[in-house]
Amino acid sequence: MLDAPQDVRGETVVTTTSRLEPARMSLDAEPAIEDPSSKNAVNYIAPVLEIVGFEVLLNLYDRTAIDEDIYGVTTDSVRRNLHRAWVLDTDPFEMNMVAHPYSGALFFGFARAAGHSYEESLLYTLFGSVLWEYAGETGPASLNDLIMTGIGGSFLGEALFRMANALLRSGGDPPGVLPQIGAGVLLPSATVNVYGNRAARAFEDHDPPVFLRMSLGASRIVQESNTGKEHGNLGNTSGLATVDFIYGLPGDPDYTYHRPFDYFSFHFTGSNTAQTGVGNVMILGLLGGTPYTAGSDYRGVWGLYGNYDYISQETFRVATTALSLGTTGQCRISKHLTLQGTVTGGFGFGAAGNVAPLEEKDYVYGVMPQALVTIRTLFGDTAMLDVTGREYFIRGTGIDKRYALANNAHIESAFTVRVAGPMAVGVWYGVSEIDAHYRTFSRSSVMRGTLGLTVSFLGNSGFGMVGARNGNQD
Repeated sequence: MLDAPQDVRGETVVTTTSRLEPARMSLDAEPAIEDPSSKNAVNYIAPVLEIVGFEVLLNLYDRTAIDEDIYGVTTDSVRRNLHRAWVLDTDPFEMNMVAHPYSGALFFGFARAAGHSYEESLLYTLFGSVLWEYAGETGPASLNDLIMTGIGGSFLGEALFRMANALLRSGGDPPGVLPQIGAGVLLPSATVNVYGNRAARAFEDHDPPVFLRMSLGASRIVQESNTGKEHGNLGNTSGLATVDFIYGLPGDPDYTYHRPFDYFSFHFTGSNTAQTGVGNVMILGLLGGTPYTAGSDYRGVWGLYGNYDYISQETFRVATTALSLGTTGQCRISKHLTLQGTVTGGFGFGAAGNVAPLEEKDYVYGVMPQALVTIRTLFGDTAMLDVTGREYFIRGTGIDKRYALANNAHIESAFTVRVAGPMAVGVWYGVSEIDAHYRTFSRSSVMRGTLGLTVSFLGNSGFGMVGARNGNQD
């Protein structure tokens, strides 16, 4: 296999086939990113102008439609902010933990579309966050917004950028209308702009092993305690939609992990009962790591991971941006039995709290040690059992400025069976519990268990068993 040429930052520009495709395709006719004669040449000024223009339009909308006092920025307010200390603000939870990271992802996409690497795009994202903190609002600059927008936004942005790349590659050369629309929905700032989606299409993915599962279903609350409600929520039913995407699964000796997010996992849950419709968003990406083997049946990668997690239940919420050390690996136990898993542990900054009684602002900020364990058992191309456990411990202060402690634990298991072609059905159970000690939380311990049924579409990589594609189980 010939090495692909690289640009000055190490980003390769010749395309190969995505694991989402049934056949190999070529984009050799596409102009290279670094070609100064193409619209896709690396541009250092365009992302700045796009970020500034986006923030100007956003500020004009916010001051007109939301609150002129908060967004009515003047030269005097900017001057005051430049001389103020950074603070932890108490904006609504979904604003700080979803809207800000997504804004950061858009900033990141502007830079990616201009041909920049992950590291350079991160700098543009931080620039956009700092600019908004000083000149987008009249209040003092917010440290929590800088972390969630600048760092969390880069994690979200890179995952969406690579997913858009995979979708465009799966759509042919050139990609069809639907893949281009899908890429535009995933990260419009990188795919719907003056560059079109050339950067996303020309990005060299190194042919990653992937797993894709998209599901529709319903869930029912079957267990809960100490919710603070007279009759509770037992029996409540919700509709849900989920997307699970794992990129760069270990097991392929030809795949490399030289760039941030050459491995990442993405999980999204949408629900009609969740605030803003977003139930969970969990992203874990390898920032830098080294592959390793143990015998002939185990391959893995270990290193530094970055994660952005947002979990919003009706009873409580948790969100974090963190760095962790850990490993991801695959072990082929037999011809038809494979184990895959990830273990990480680290520290981050985040927030946790409940909904009642102070609703959007009933949460605490603080340093957040956290851990993740996930195990996927693959029964050939027939079925999969996956179990994931997450724990977050936060120590900080709440809206009442008092000392607070909270421990959040989330465990989810799912069993999925293929029924015909890419179609599968599944059953899952998730339980979440928070133990908290702070004045604004009405109960010291809250727990909820949810049971769900799903119908899923699997990508043509099946359940993601590396080295077992196209029906080859050898």
